[in-house]
Amino acid sequence: EESLQRGKATCVAFNRRGTLLAAGTSGGRIVIWDFDTRSVAREFVPTAPMPGGDDGTTDDDPHGVAILSVAWSRDGRKVVSAAADGAIVVWDVAESDDVFRATFDAPLHRVAFDPTNASVALVCPSHDGPMTFVLGRGRKKTYLPQMPGGVEAASLVCRIPGRGLDENAASRAPAYAIYSKSARHVFVANNRGVITVVETATMDIVQALKVPDATVVKRIELSKDGLKLLVTSNARALNSYDVAEPDASSPSKGQMSHTAGVLRASTTYLNATHRSQWAAAAYTSDGAYVVGASAGSSHELHVWETNSGALVRILQGGADTKGITQIAPHPLRSLVVAVGANGTLYVWSKSYVENWSAFDPEFHEVKENEVYVEREDEFDLIADEVRDEIENGGKRATDRAAIAPAEAEAEADPKPKEEEGVAGDKEPTLAPPTTT
Repeated sequence: EESLQRGKATCVAFNRRGTLLAAGTSGGRIVIWDFDTRSVAREFVPTAPMPGGDDGTTDDDPHGVAILSVAWSRDGRKVVSAAADGAIVVWDVAESDDVFRATFDAPLHRVAFDPTNASVALVCPSHDGPMTFVLGRGRKKTYLPQMPGGVEAASLVCRIPGRGLDENAASRAPAYAIYSKSARHVFVANNRGVITVVETATMDIVQALKVPDATVVKRIELSKDGLKLLVTSNARALNSYDVAEPDASSPSKGQMSHTAGVLRASTTYLNATHRSQWAAAAYTSDGAYVVGASAGSSHELHVWETNSGALVRILQGGADTKGITQIAPHPLRSLVVAVGANGTLYVWSKSYVENWSAFDPEFHEVKENEVYVEREDEFDLIADEVRDEIENGGKRATDRAAIAPAEAEAEADPKPKEEEGVAGDKEPTLAPPTTT
């Protein structure tokens, strides 16, 4: 459809309604796009540092390097950003001001707000294990436990207490983590191709599964309704899983869901003729399609049907486009924003064909311009009365309407009024006198 560029973009995120698009840049700025008008609404630039915390985090100038992740709070009032130098900054969108800062010892490749609590963030350092981090006083860090050792089975449903595991070597390994829609679980994908399902209330491991043919999981994405999980790894296929979280209002349903597991293997998406790896993938807003970006320098988007897994279309960018690093689907509309390797944001949307014959059956669409020869008086400005007079032999329409009843009465009764015994309306005449 079009492209957006303001600096070199590295990551993007839509707000909940899709009206604003936050883009992190390689220069450390946060650009807020008004997506309806395609104009820049805000631009956040780091200012003076704030006091540090007591947990080892500091508050140096946070964003002198590239922004690696941005995320919105549920109410759309705050944006959190993570940078390659380990800095986290929370921005107030309306006031264009930073309200919180902290800096870790390692680069942060992902950050996200807790869907139910904007004062807690999920942080994924590149040289440490994922953790929950309190954005406020105390700055408490809680590491998410990961399954120790390998997982041979496709899926292992269990309950392993998280205490004691959150500080071991496995839990301190780098991983990619996201919240479930209800924030009752966290899905942690590590560099061994294992996804661990952690219960946030107890920090217990409730399930672990091995992604087929994968040794490294690059990204995991949830559908908008939170019922499907899409895994991008170094395998030749994209793997999807059905998410079946237990119902908190029904203990029996919760027990059944834990027995069957929170994640269940679903559809696999691939291109049989072009079996390359994938750089990023995501569900569309309605969940009907899966959009995947092929790894490499080519700008290609593959579109599959979610249920059948059939490849329906391959979208290719122009000659000046580069590879894709991230895909962000619009939360309400049928379009996606692809972050190009060259820092340009490419907007891909559905192509609509106008059918004017649906409004006017006599409408005829021409493929190319045609010379139309009009009649001599076709476009003359003539009053309706004059046009009717010309078309009816010089008689005005009003005169014909007035004469028509009189002519009809005369044809029905041809006798003159004098023969009816009444002189009618004429006065009597006197004969002239005669002379004798």
